[in-house]
Order: sequence, then structure tokens, then C-alpha cells
Amino acid sequence: APSIAGSAEKSPTRPSREARRNRPPRADGPAEPGNRARYPRETVIDAAEPPPGVAFRAAAIAALQIPGFVAANFVWTRVFAAVAPAAGDEGSPGDPGLLLLAGILLLAVGEELAIRGWLFRALRARFGPGTAIIGSSLVFAALHPPLDAAVVAFLLGLQLGALRLAFGLPMAIGAHVASNLAGSIPWTIPTTAPPAQGPLLVSAAVLIAGIAGAALVQRVRRSLR
Repeated sequence: APSIAGSAEKSPTRPSREARRNRPPRADGPAEPGNRARYPRETVIDAAEPPPGVAFRAAAIAALQIPGFVAANFVWTRVFAAVAPAAGDEGSPGDPGLLLLAGILLLAVGEELAIRGWLFRALRARFGPGTAIIGSSLVFAALHPPLDAAVVAFLLGLQLGALRLAFGLPMAIGAHVASNLAGSIPWTIPTTAPPAQGPLLVSAAVLIAGIAGAALVQRVRRSLR
């Protein structure tokens, strides 16, 4: 039978509690309690949070979309007003009363809930996002006769559909409401004559609409990957 002394020689000596506490961190595995050298607090980064620069850029792109949509409405209605003097926006220029203005804004919310909400969701689930954008835009155009106004509504509907896809329904509602609100200002949306504003204002609107549209296209392309 093996002796007690031989068994004691084969058993490794267990390190003391103080030695285990001060032991350097291993190359793999979590750090032991009492030893925080492996994960310094200032170097821990939450992978779910984007870097500050990326988050700021995404916020700037989102904030640009509503002014970009209003500018696009401004530009398209002037293009069609120059081609066909009867072209105009759904908003009524002049000095609308509060009840009329509230009706215009509520109408925009209702259209978005029905078209970019229920209809868009149904078309996307059955046919995909491209069909949802185009199909909802066609319905949106059909609600805005005559033909020249329907063409403007279809182009703006494509942009609203892209906003719905890339940023969600609240963004589309906000853009539509802001556009109708801007359309209630007398000098913003012409209905019977080409624009009387100077080229500087129109150029600024084209620039804002172009930048916002380019950023929106990139966002939609990323969301479709």
C-alpha cells in the first residue's frame, strides 16, 4: 500500500487566498473576482451603441428628411406650374382659417395611416418593399386629381414611401404634415401661375431636396440589403 508521505508528495500545494487574489489575469476566460486588470472600465465599449460620429451622421440625415420633402414639394409644384398653369398642391394657398388648417393636417395624418400604414404594410408583406412603395404611390396619386396634380402626388408618394421604409411611419406622417403646413403659406405653393420667387429661393430648395434625396436613397439601399 502506498505510504501517506508518497501521497502527500503527489498532491499539489493549493495557493493561498491572497495569492489567488493577486494572480495576474489569464490570456483567456473571464477575470477572477478581485482582479479587474483584464477589463479596465475606461476601455469597455458597448457593441450595441454606434460610435458618436455614426450616430450623429444618422441623426443629421433623419433631421434633413422633413425639410427635404417640403423642398421637393416646393420644386415639383413649380416645375408643373410652369408646364401646366393648373398644376398645384393639395394645400390651399391664401390665408386658411384654423378649422381649415386643422382639417388639412388631419387629412395628411389620415392619408398616411391608411396608405403608408395599412396599405404599405399589406403590399410589403405580400409583394416586397418595391411594390409597396410604387403601389401606395399610385393610390396616393389617384386621390389627388387632376392629372397634373396626380403626377406631383405620385412623385411625392415615392419619397413618402421611401421615408416609410427607411425611417418608419412617423417620419412619413411628419413630412406630409409639414408639407401641408408649408402649403398653407401664401407664397409657398403656387396653384395658378408659375413661381414669382427669385432664383435664389428655388435654387436653395433644389439643393436641400437633392441632398435629402441622395441621403434617402442610400438609406433605402442599406435597408434592402
